[in-house]
Amino acid sequence: MSDLEQYLDQLGAAHGFSKEELEANRRGAIHPAQLARSQRGAVSGPVFWVLLVVVLLAGGLGGAYAFVDGSSSPLSRVDRNALIGILGATAIGALVFSAVGFASVRRAARRREAFRAGSVTVVEGLVAKGGVRGSASTFWLDLGGKRFFVSQRTWELVTHGATYRGYLIAGQMVTFEPVR
Repeated sequence: MSDLEQYLDQLGAAHGFSKEELEANRRGAIHPAQLARSQRGAVSGPVFWVLLVVVLLAGGLGGAYAFVDGSSSPLSRVDRNALIGILGATAIGALVFSAVGFASVRRAARRREAFRAGSVTVVEGLVAKGGVRGSASTFWLDLGGKRFFVSQRTWELVTHGATYRGYLIAGQMVTFEPVR
């Protein structure tokens, strides 16, 4: 096995692609495994947001019920105001989480659709590496005028200033390789 093949194996393992996927992308085709990965989360994303809103509503309404049940009857003005605050915060929280969840699910659906309808585009050029280390480390590669966020392992394998060719689907760099 040549040094290039070993390097491509390491790069693929770090970035999450196989040699077969790279070969398909070189031909301008989307590999079935790439399409399958892009379709993941079609159910889990919406379920997560619905459960989050249900838990928020259950907590808020349960808290309001416990508050009323533990208060003297009839409710004093202060207790009524507190109950209105609990219910209002629950309603606002549910609306905000619903809106954020809906937007997130729509973005994911548009991305999945773009992947299904998309084609492979190629960017090539000198790679510039960048990153911020800390509690939330972020690493990126600038290639062909575009920025791609990558794992630290991928970032470490890429040579700054070398020429690479990246294969993009729906704006996401799915495979890439050095250019000799």
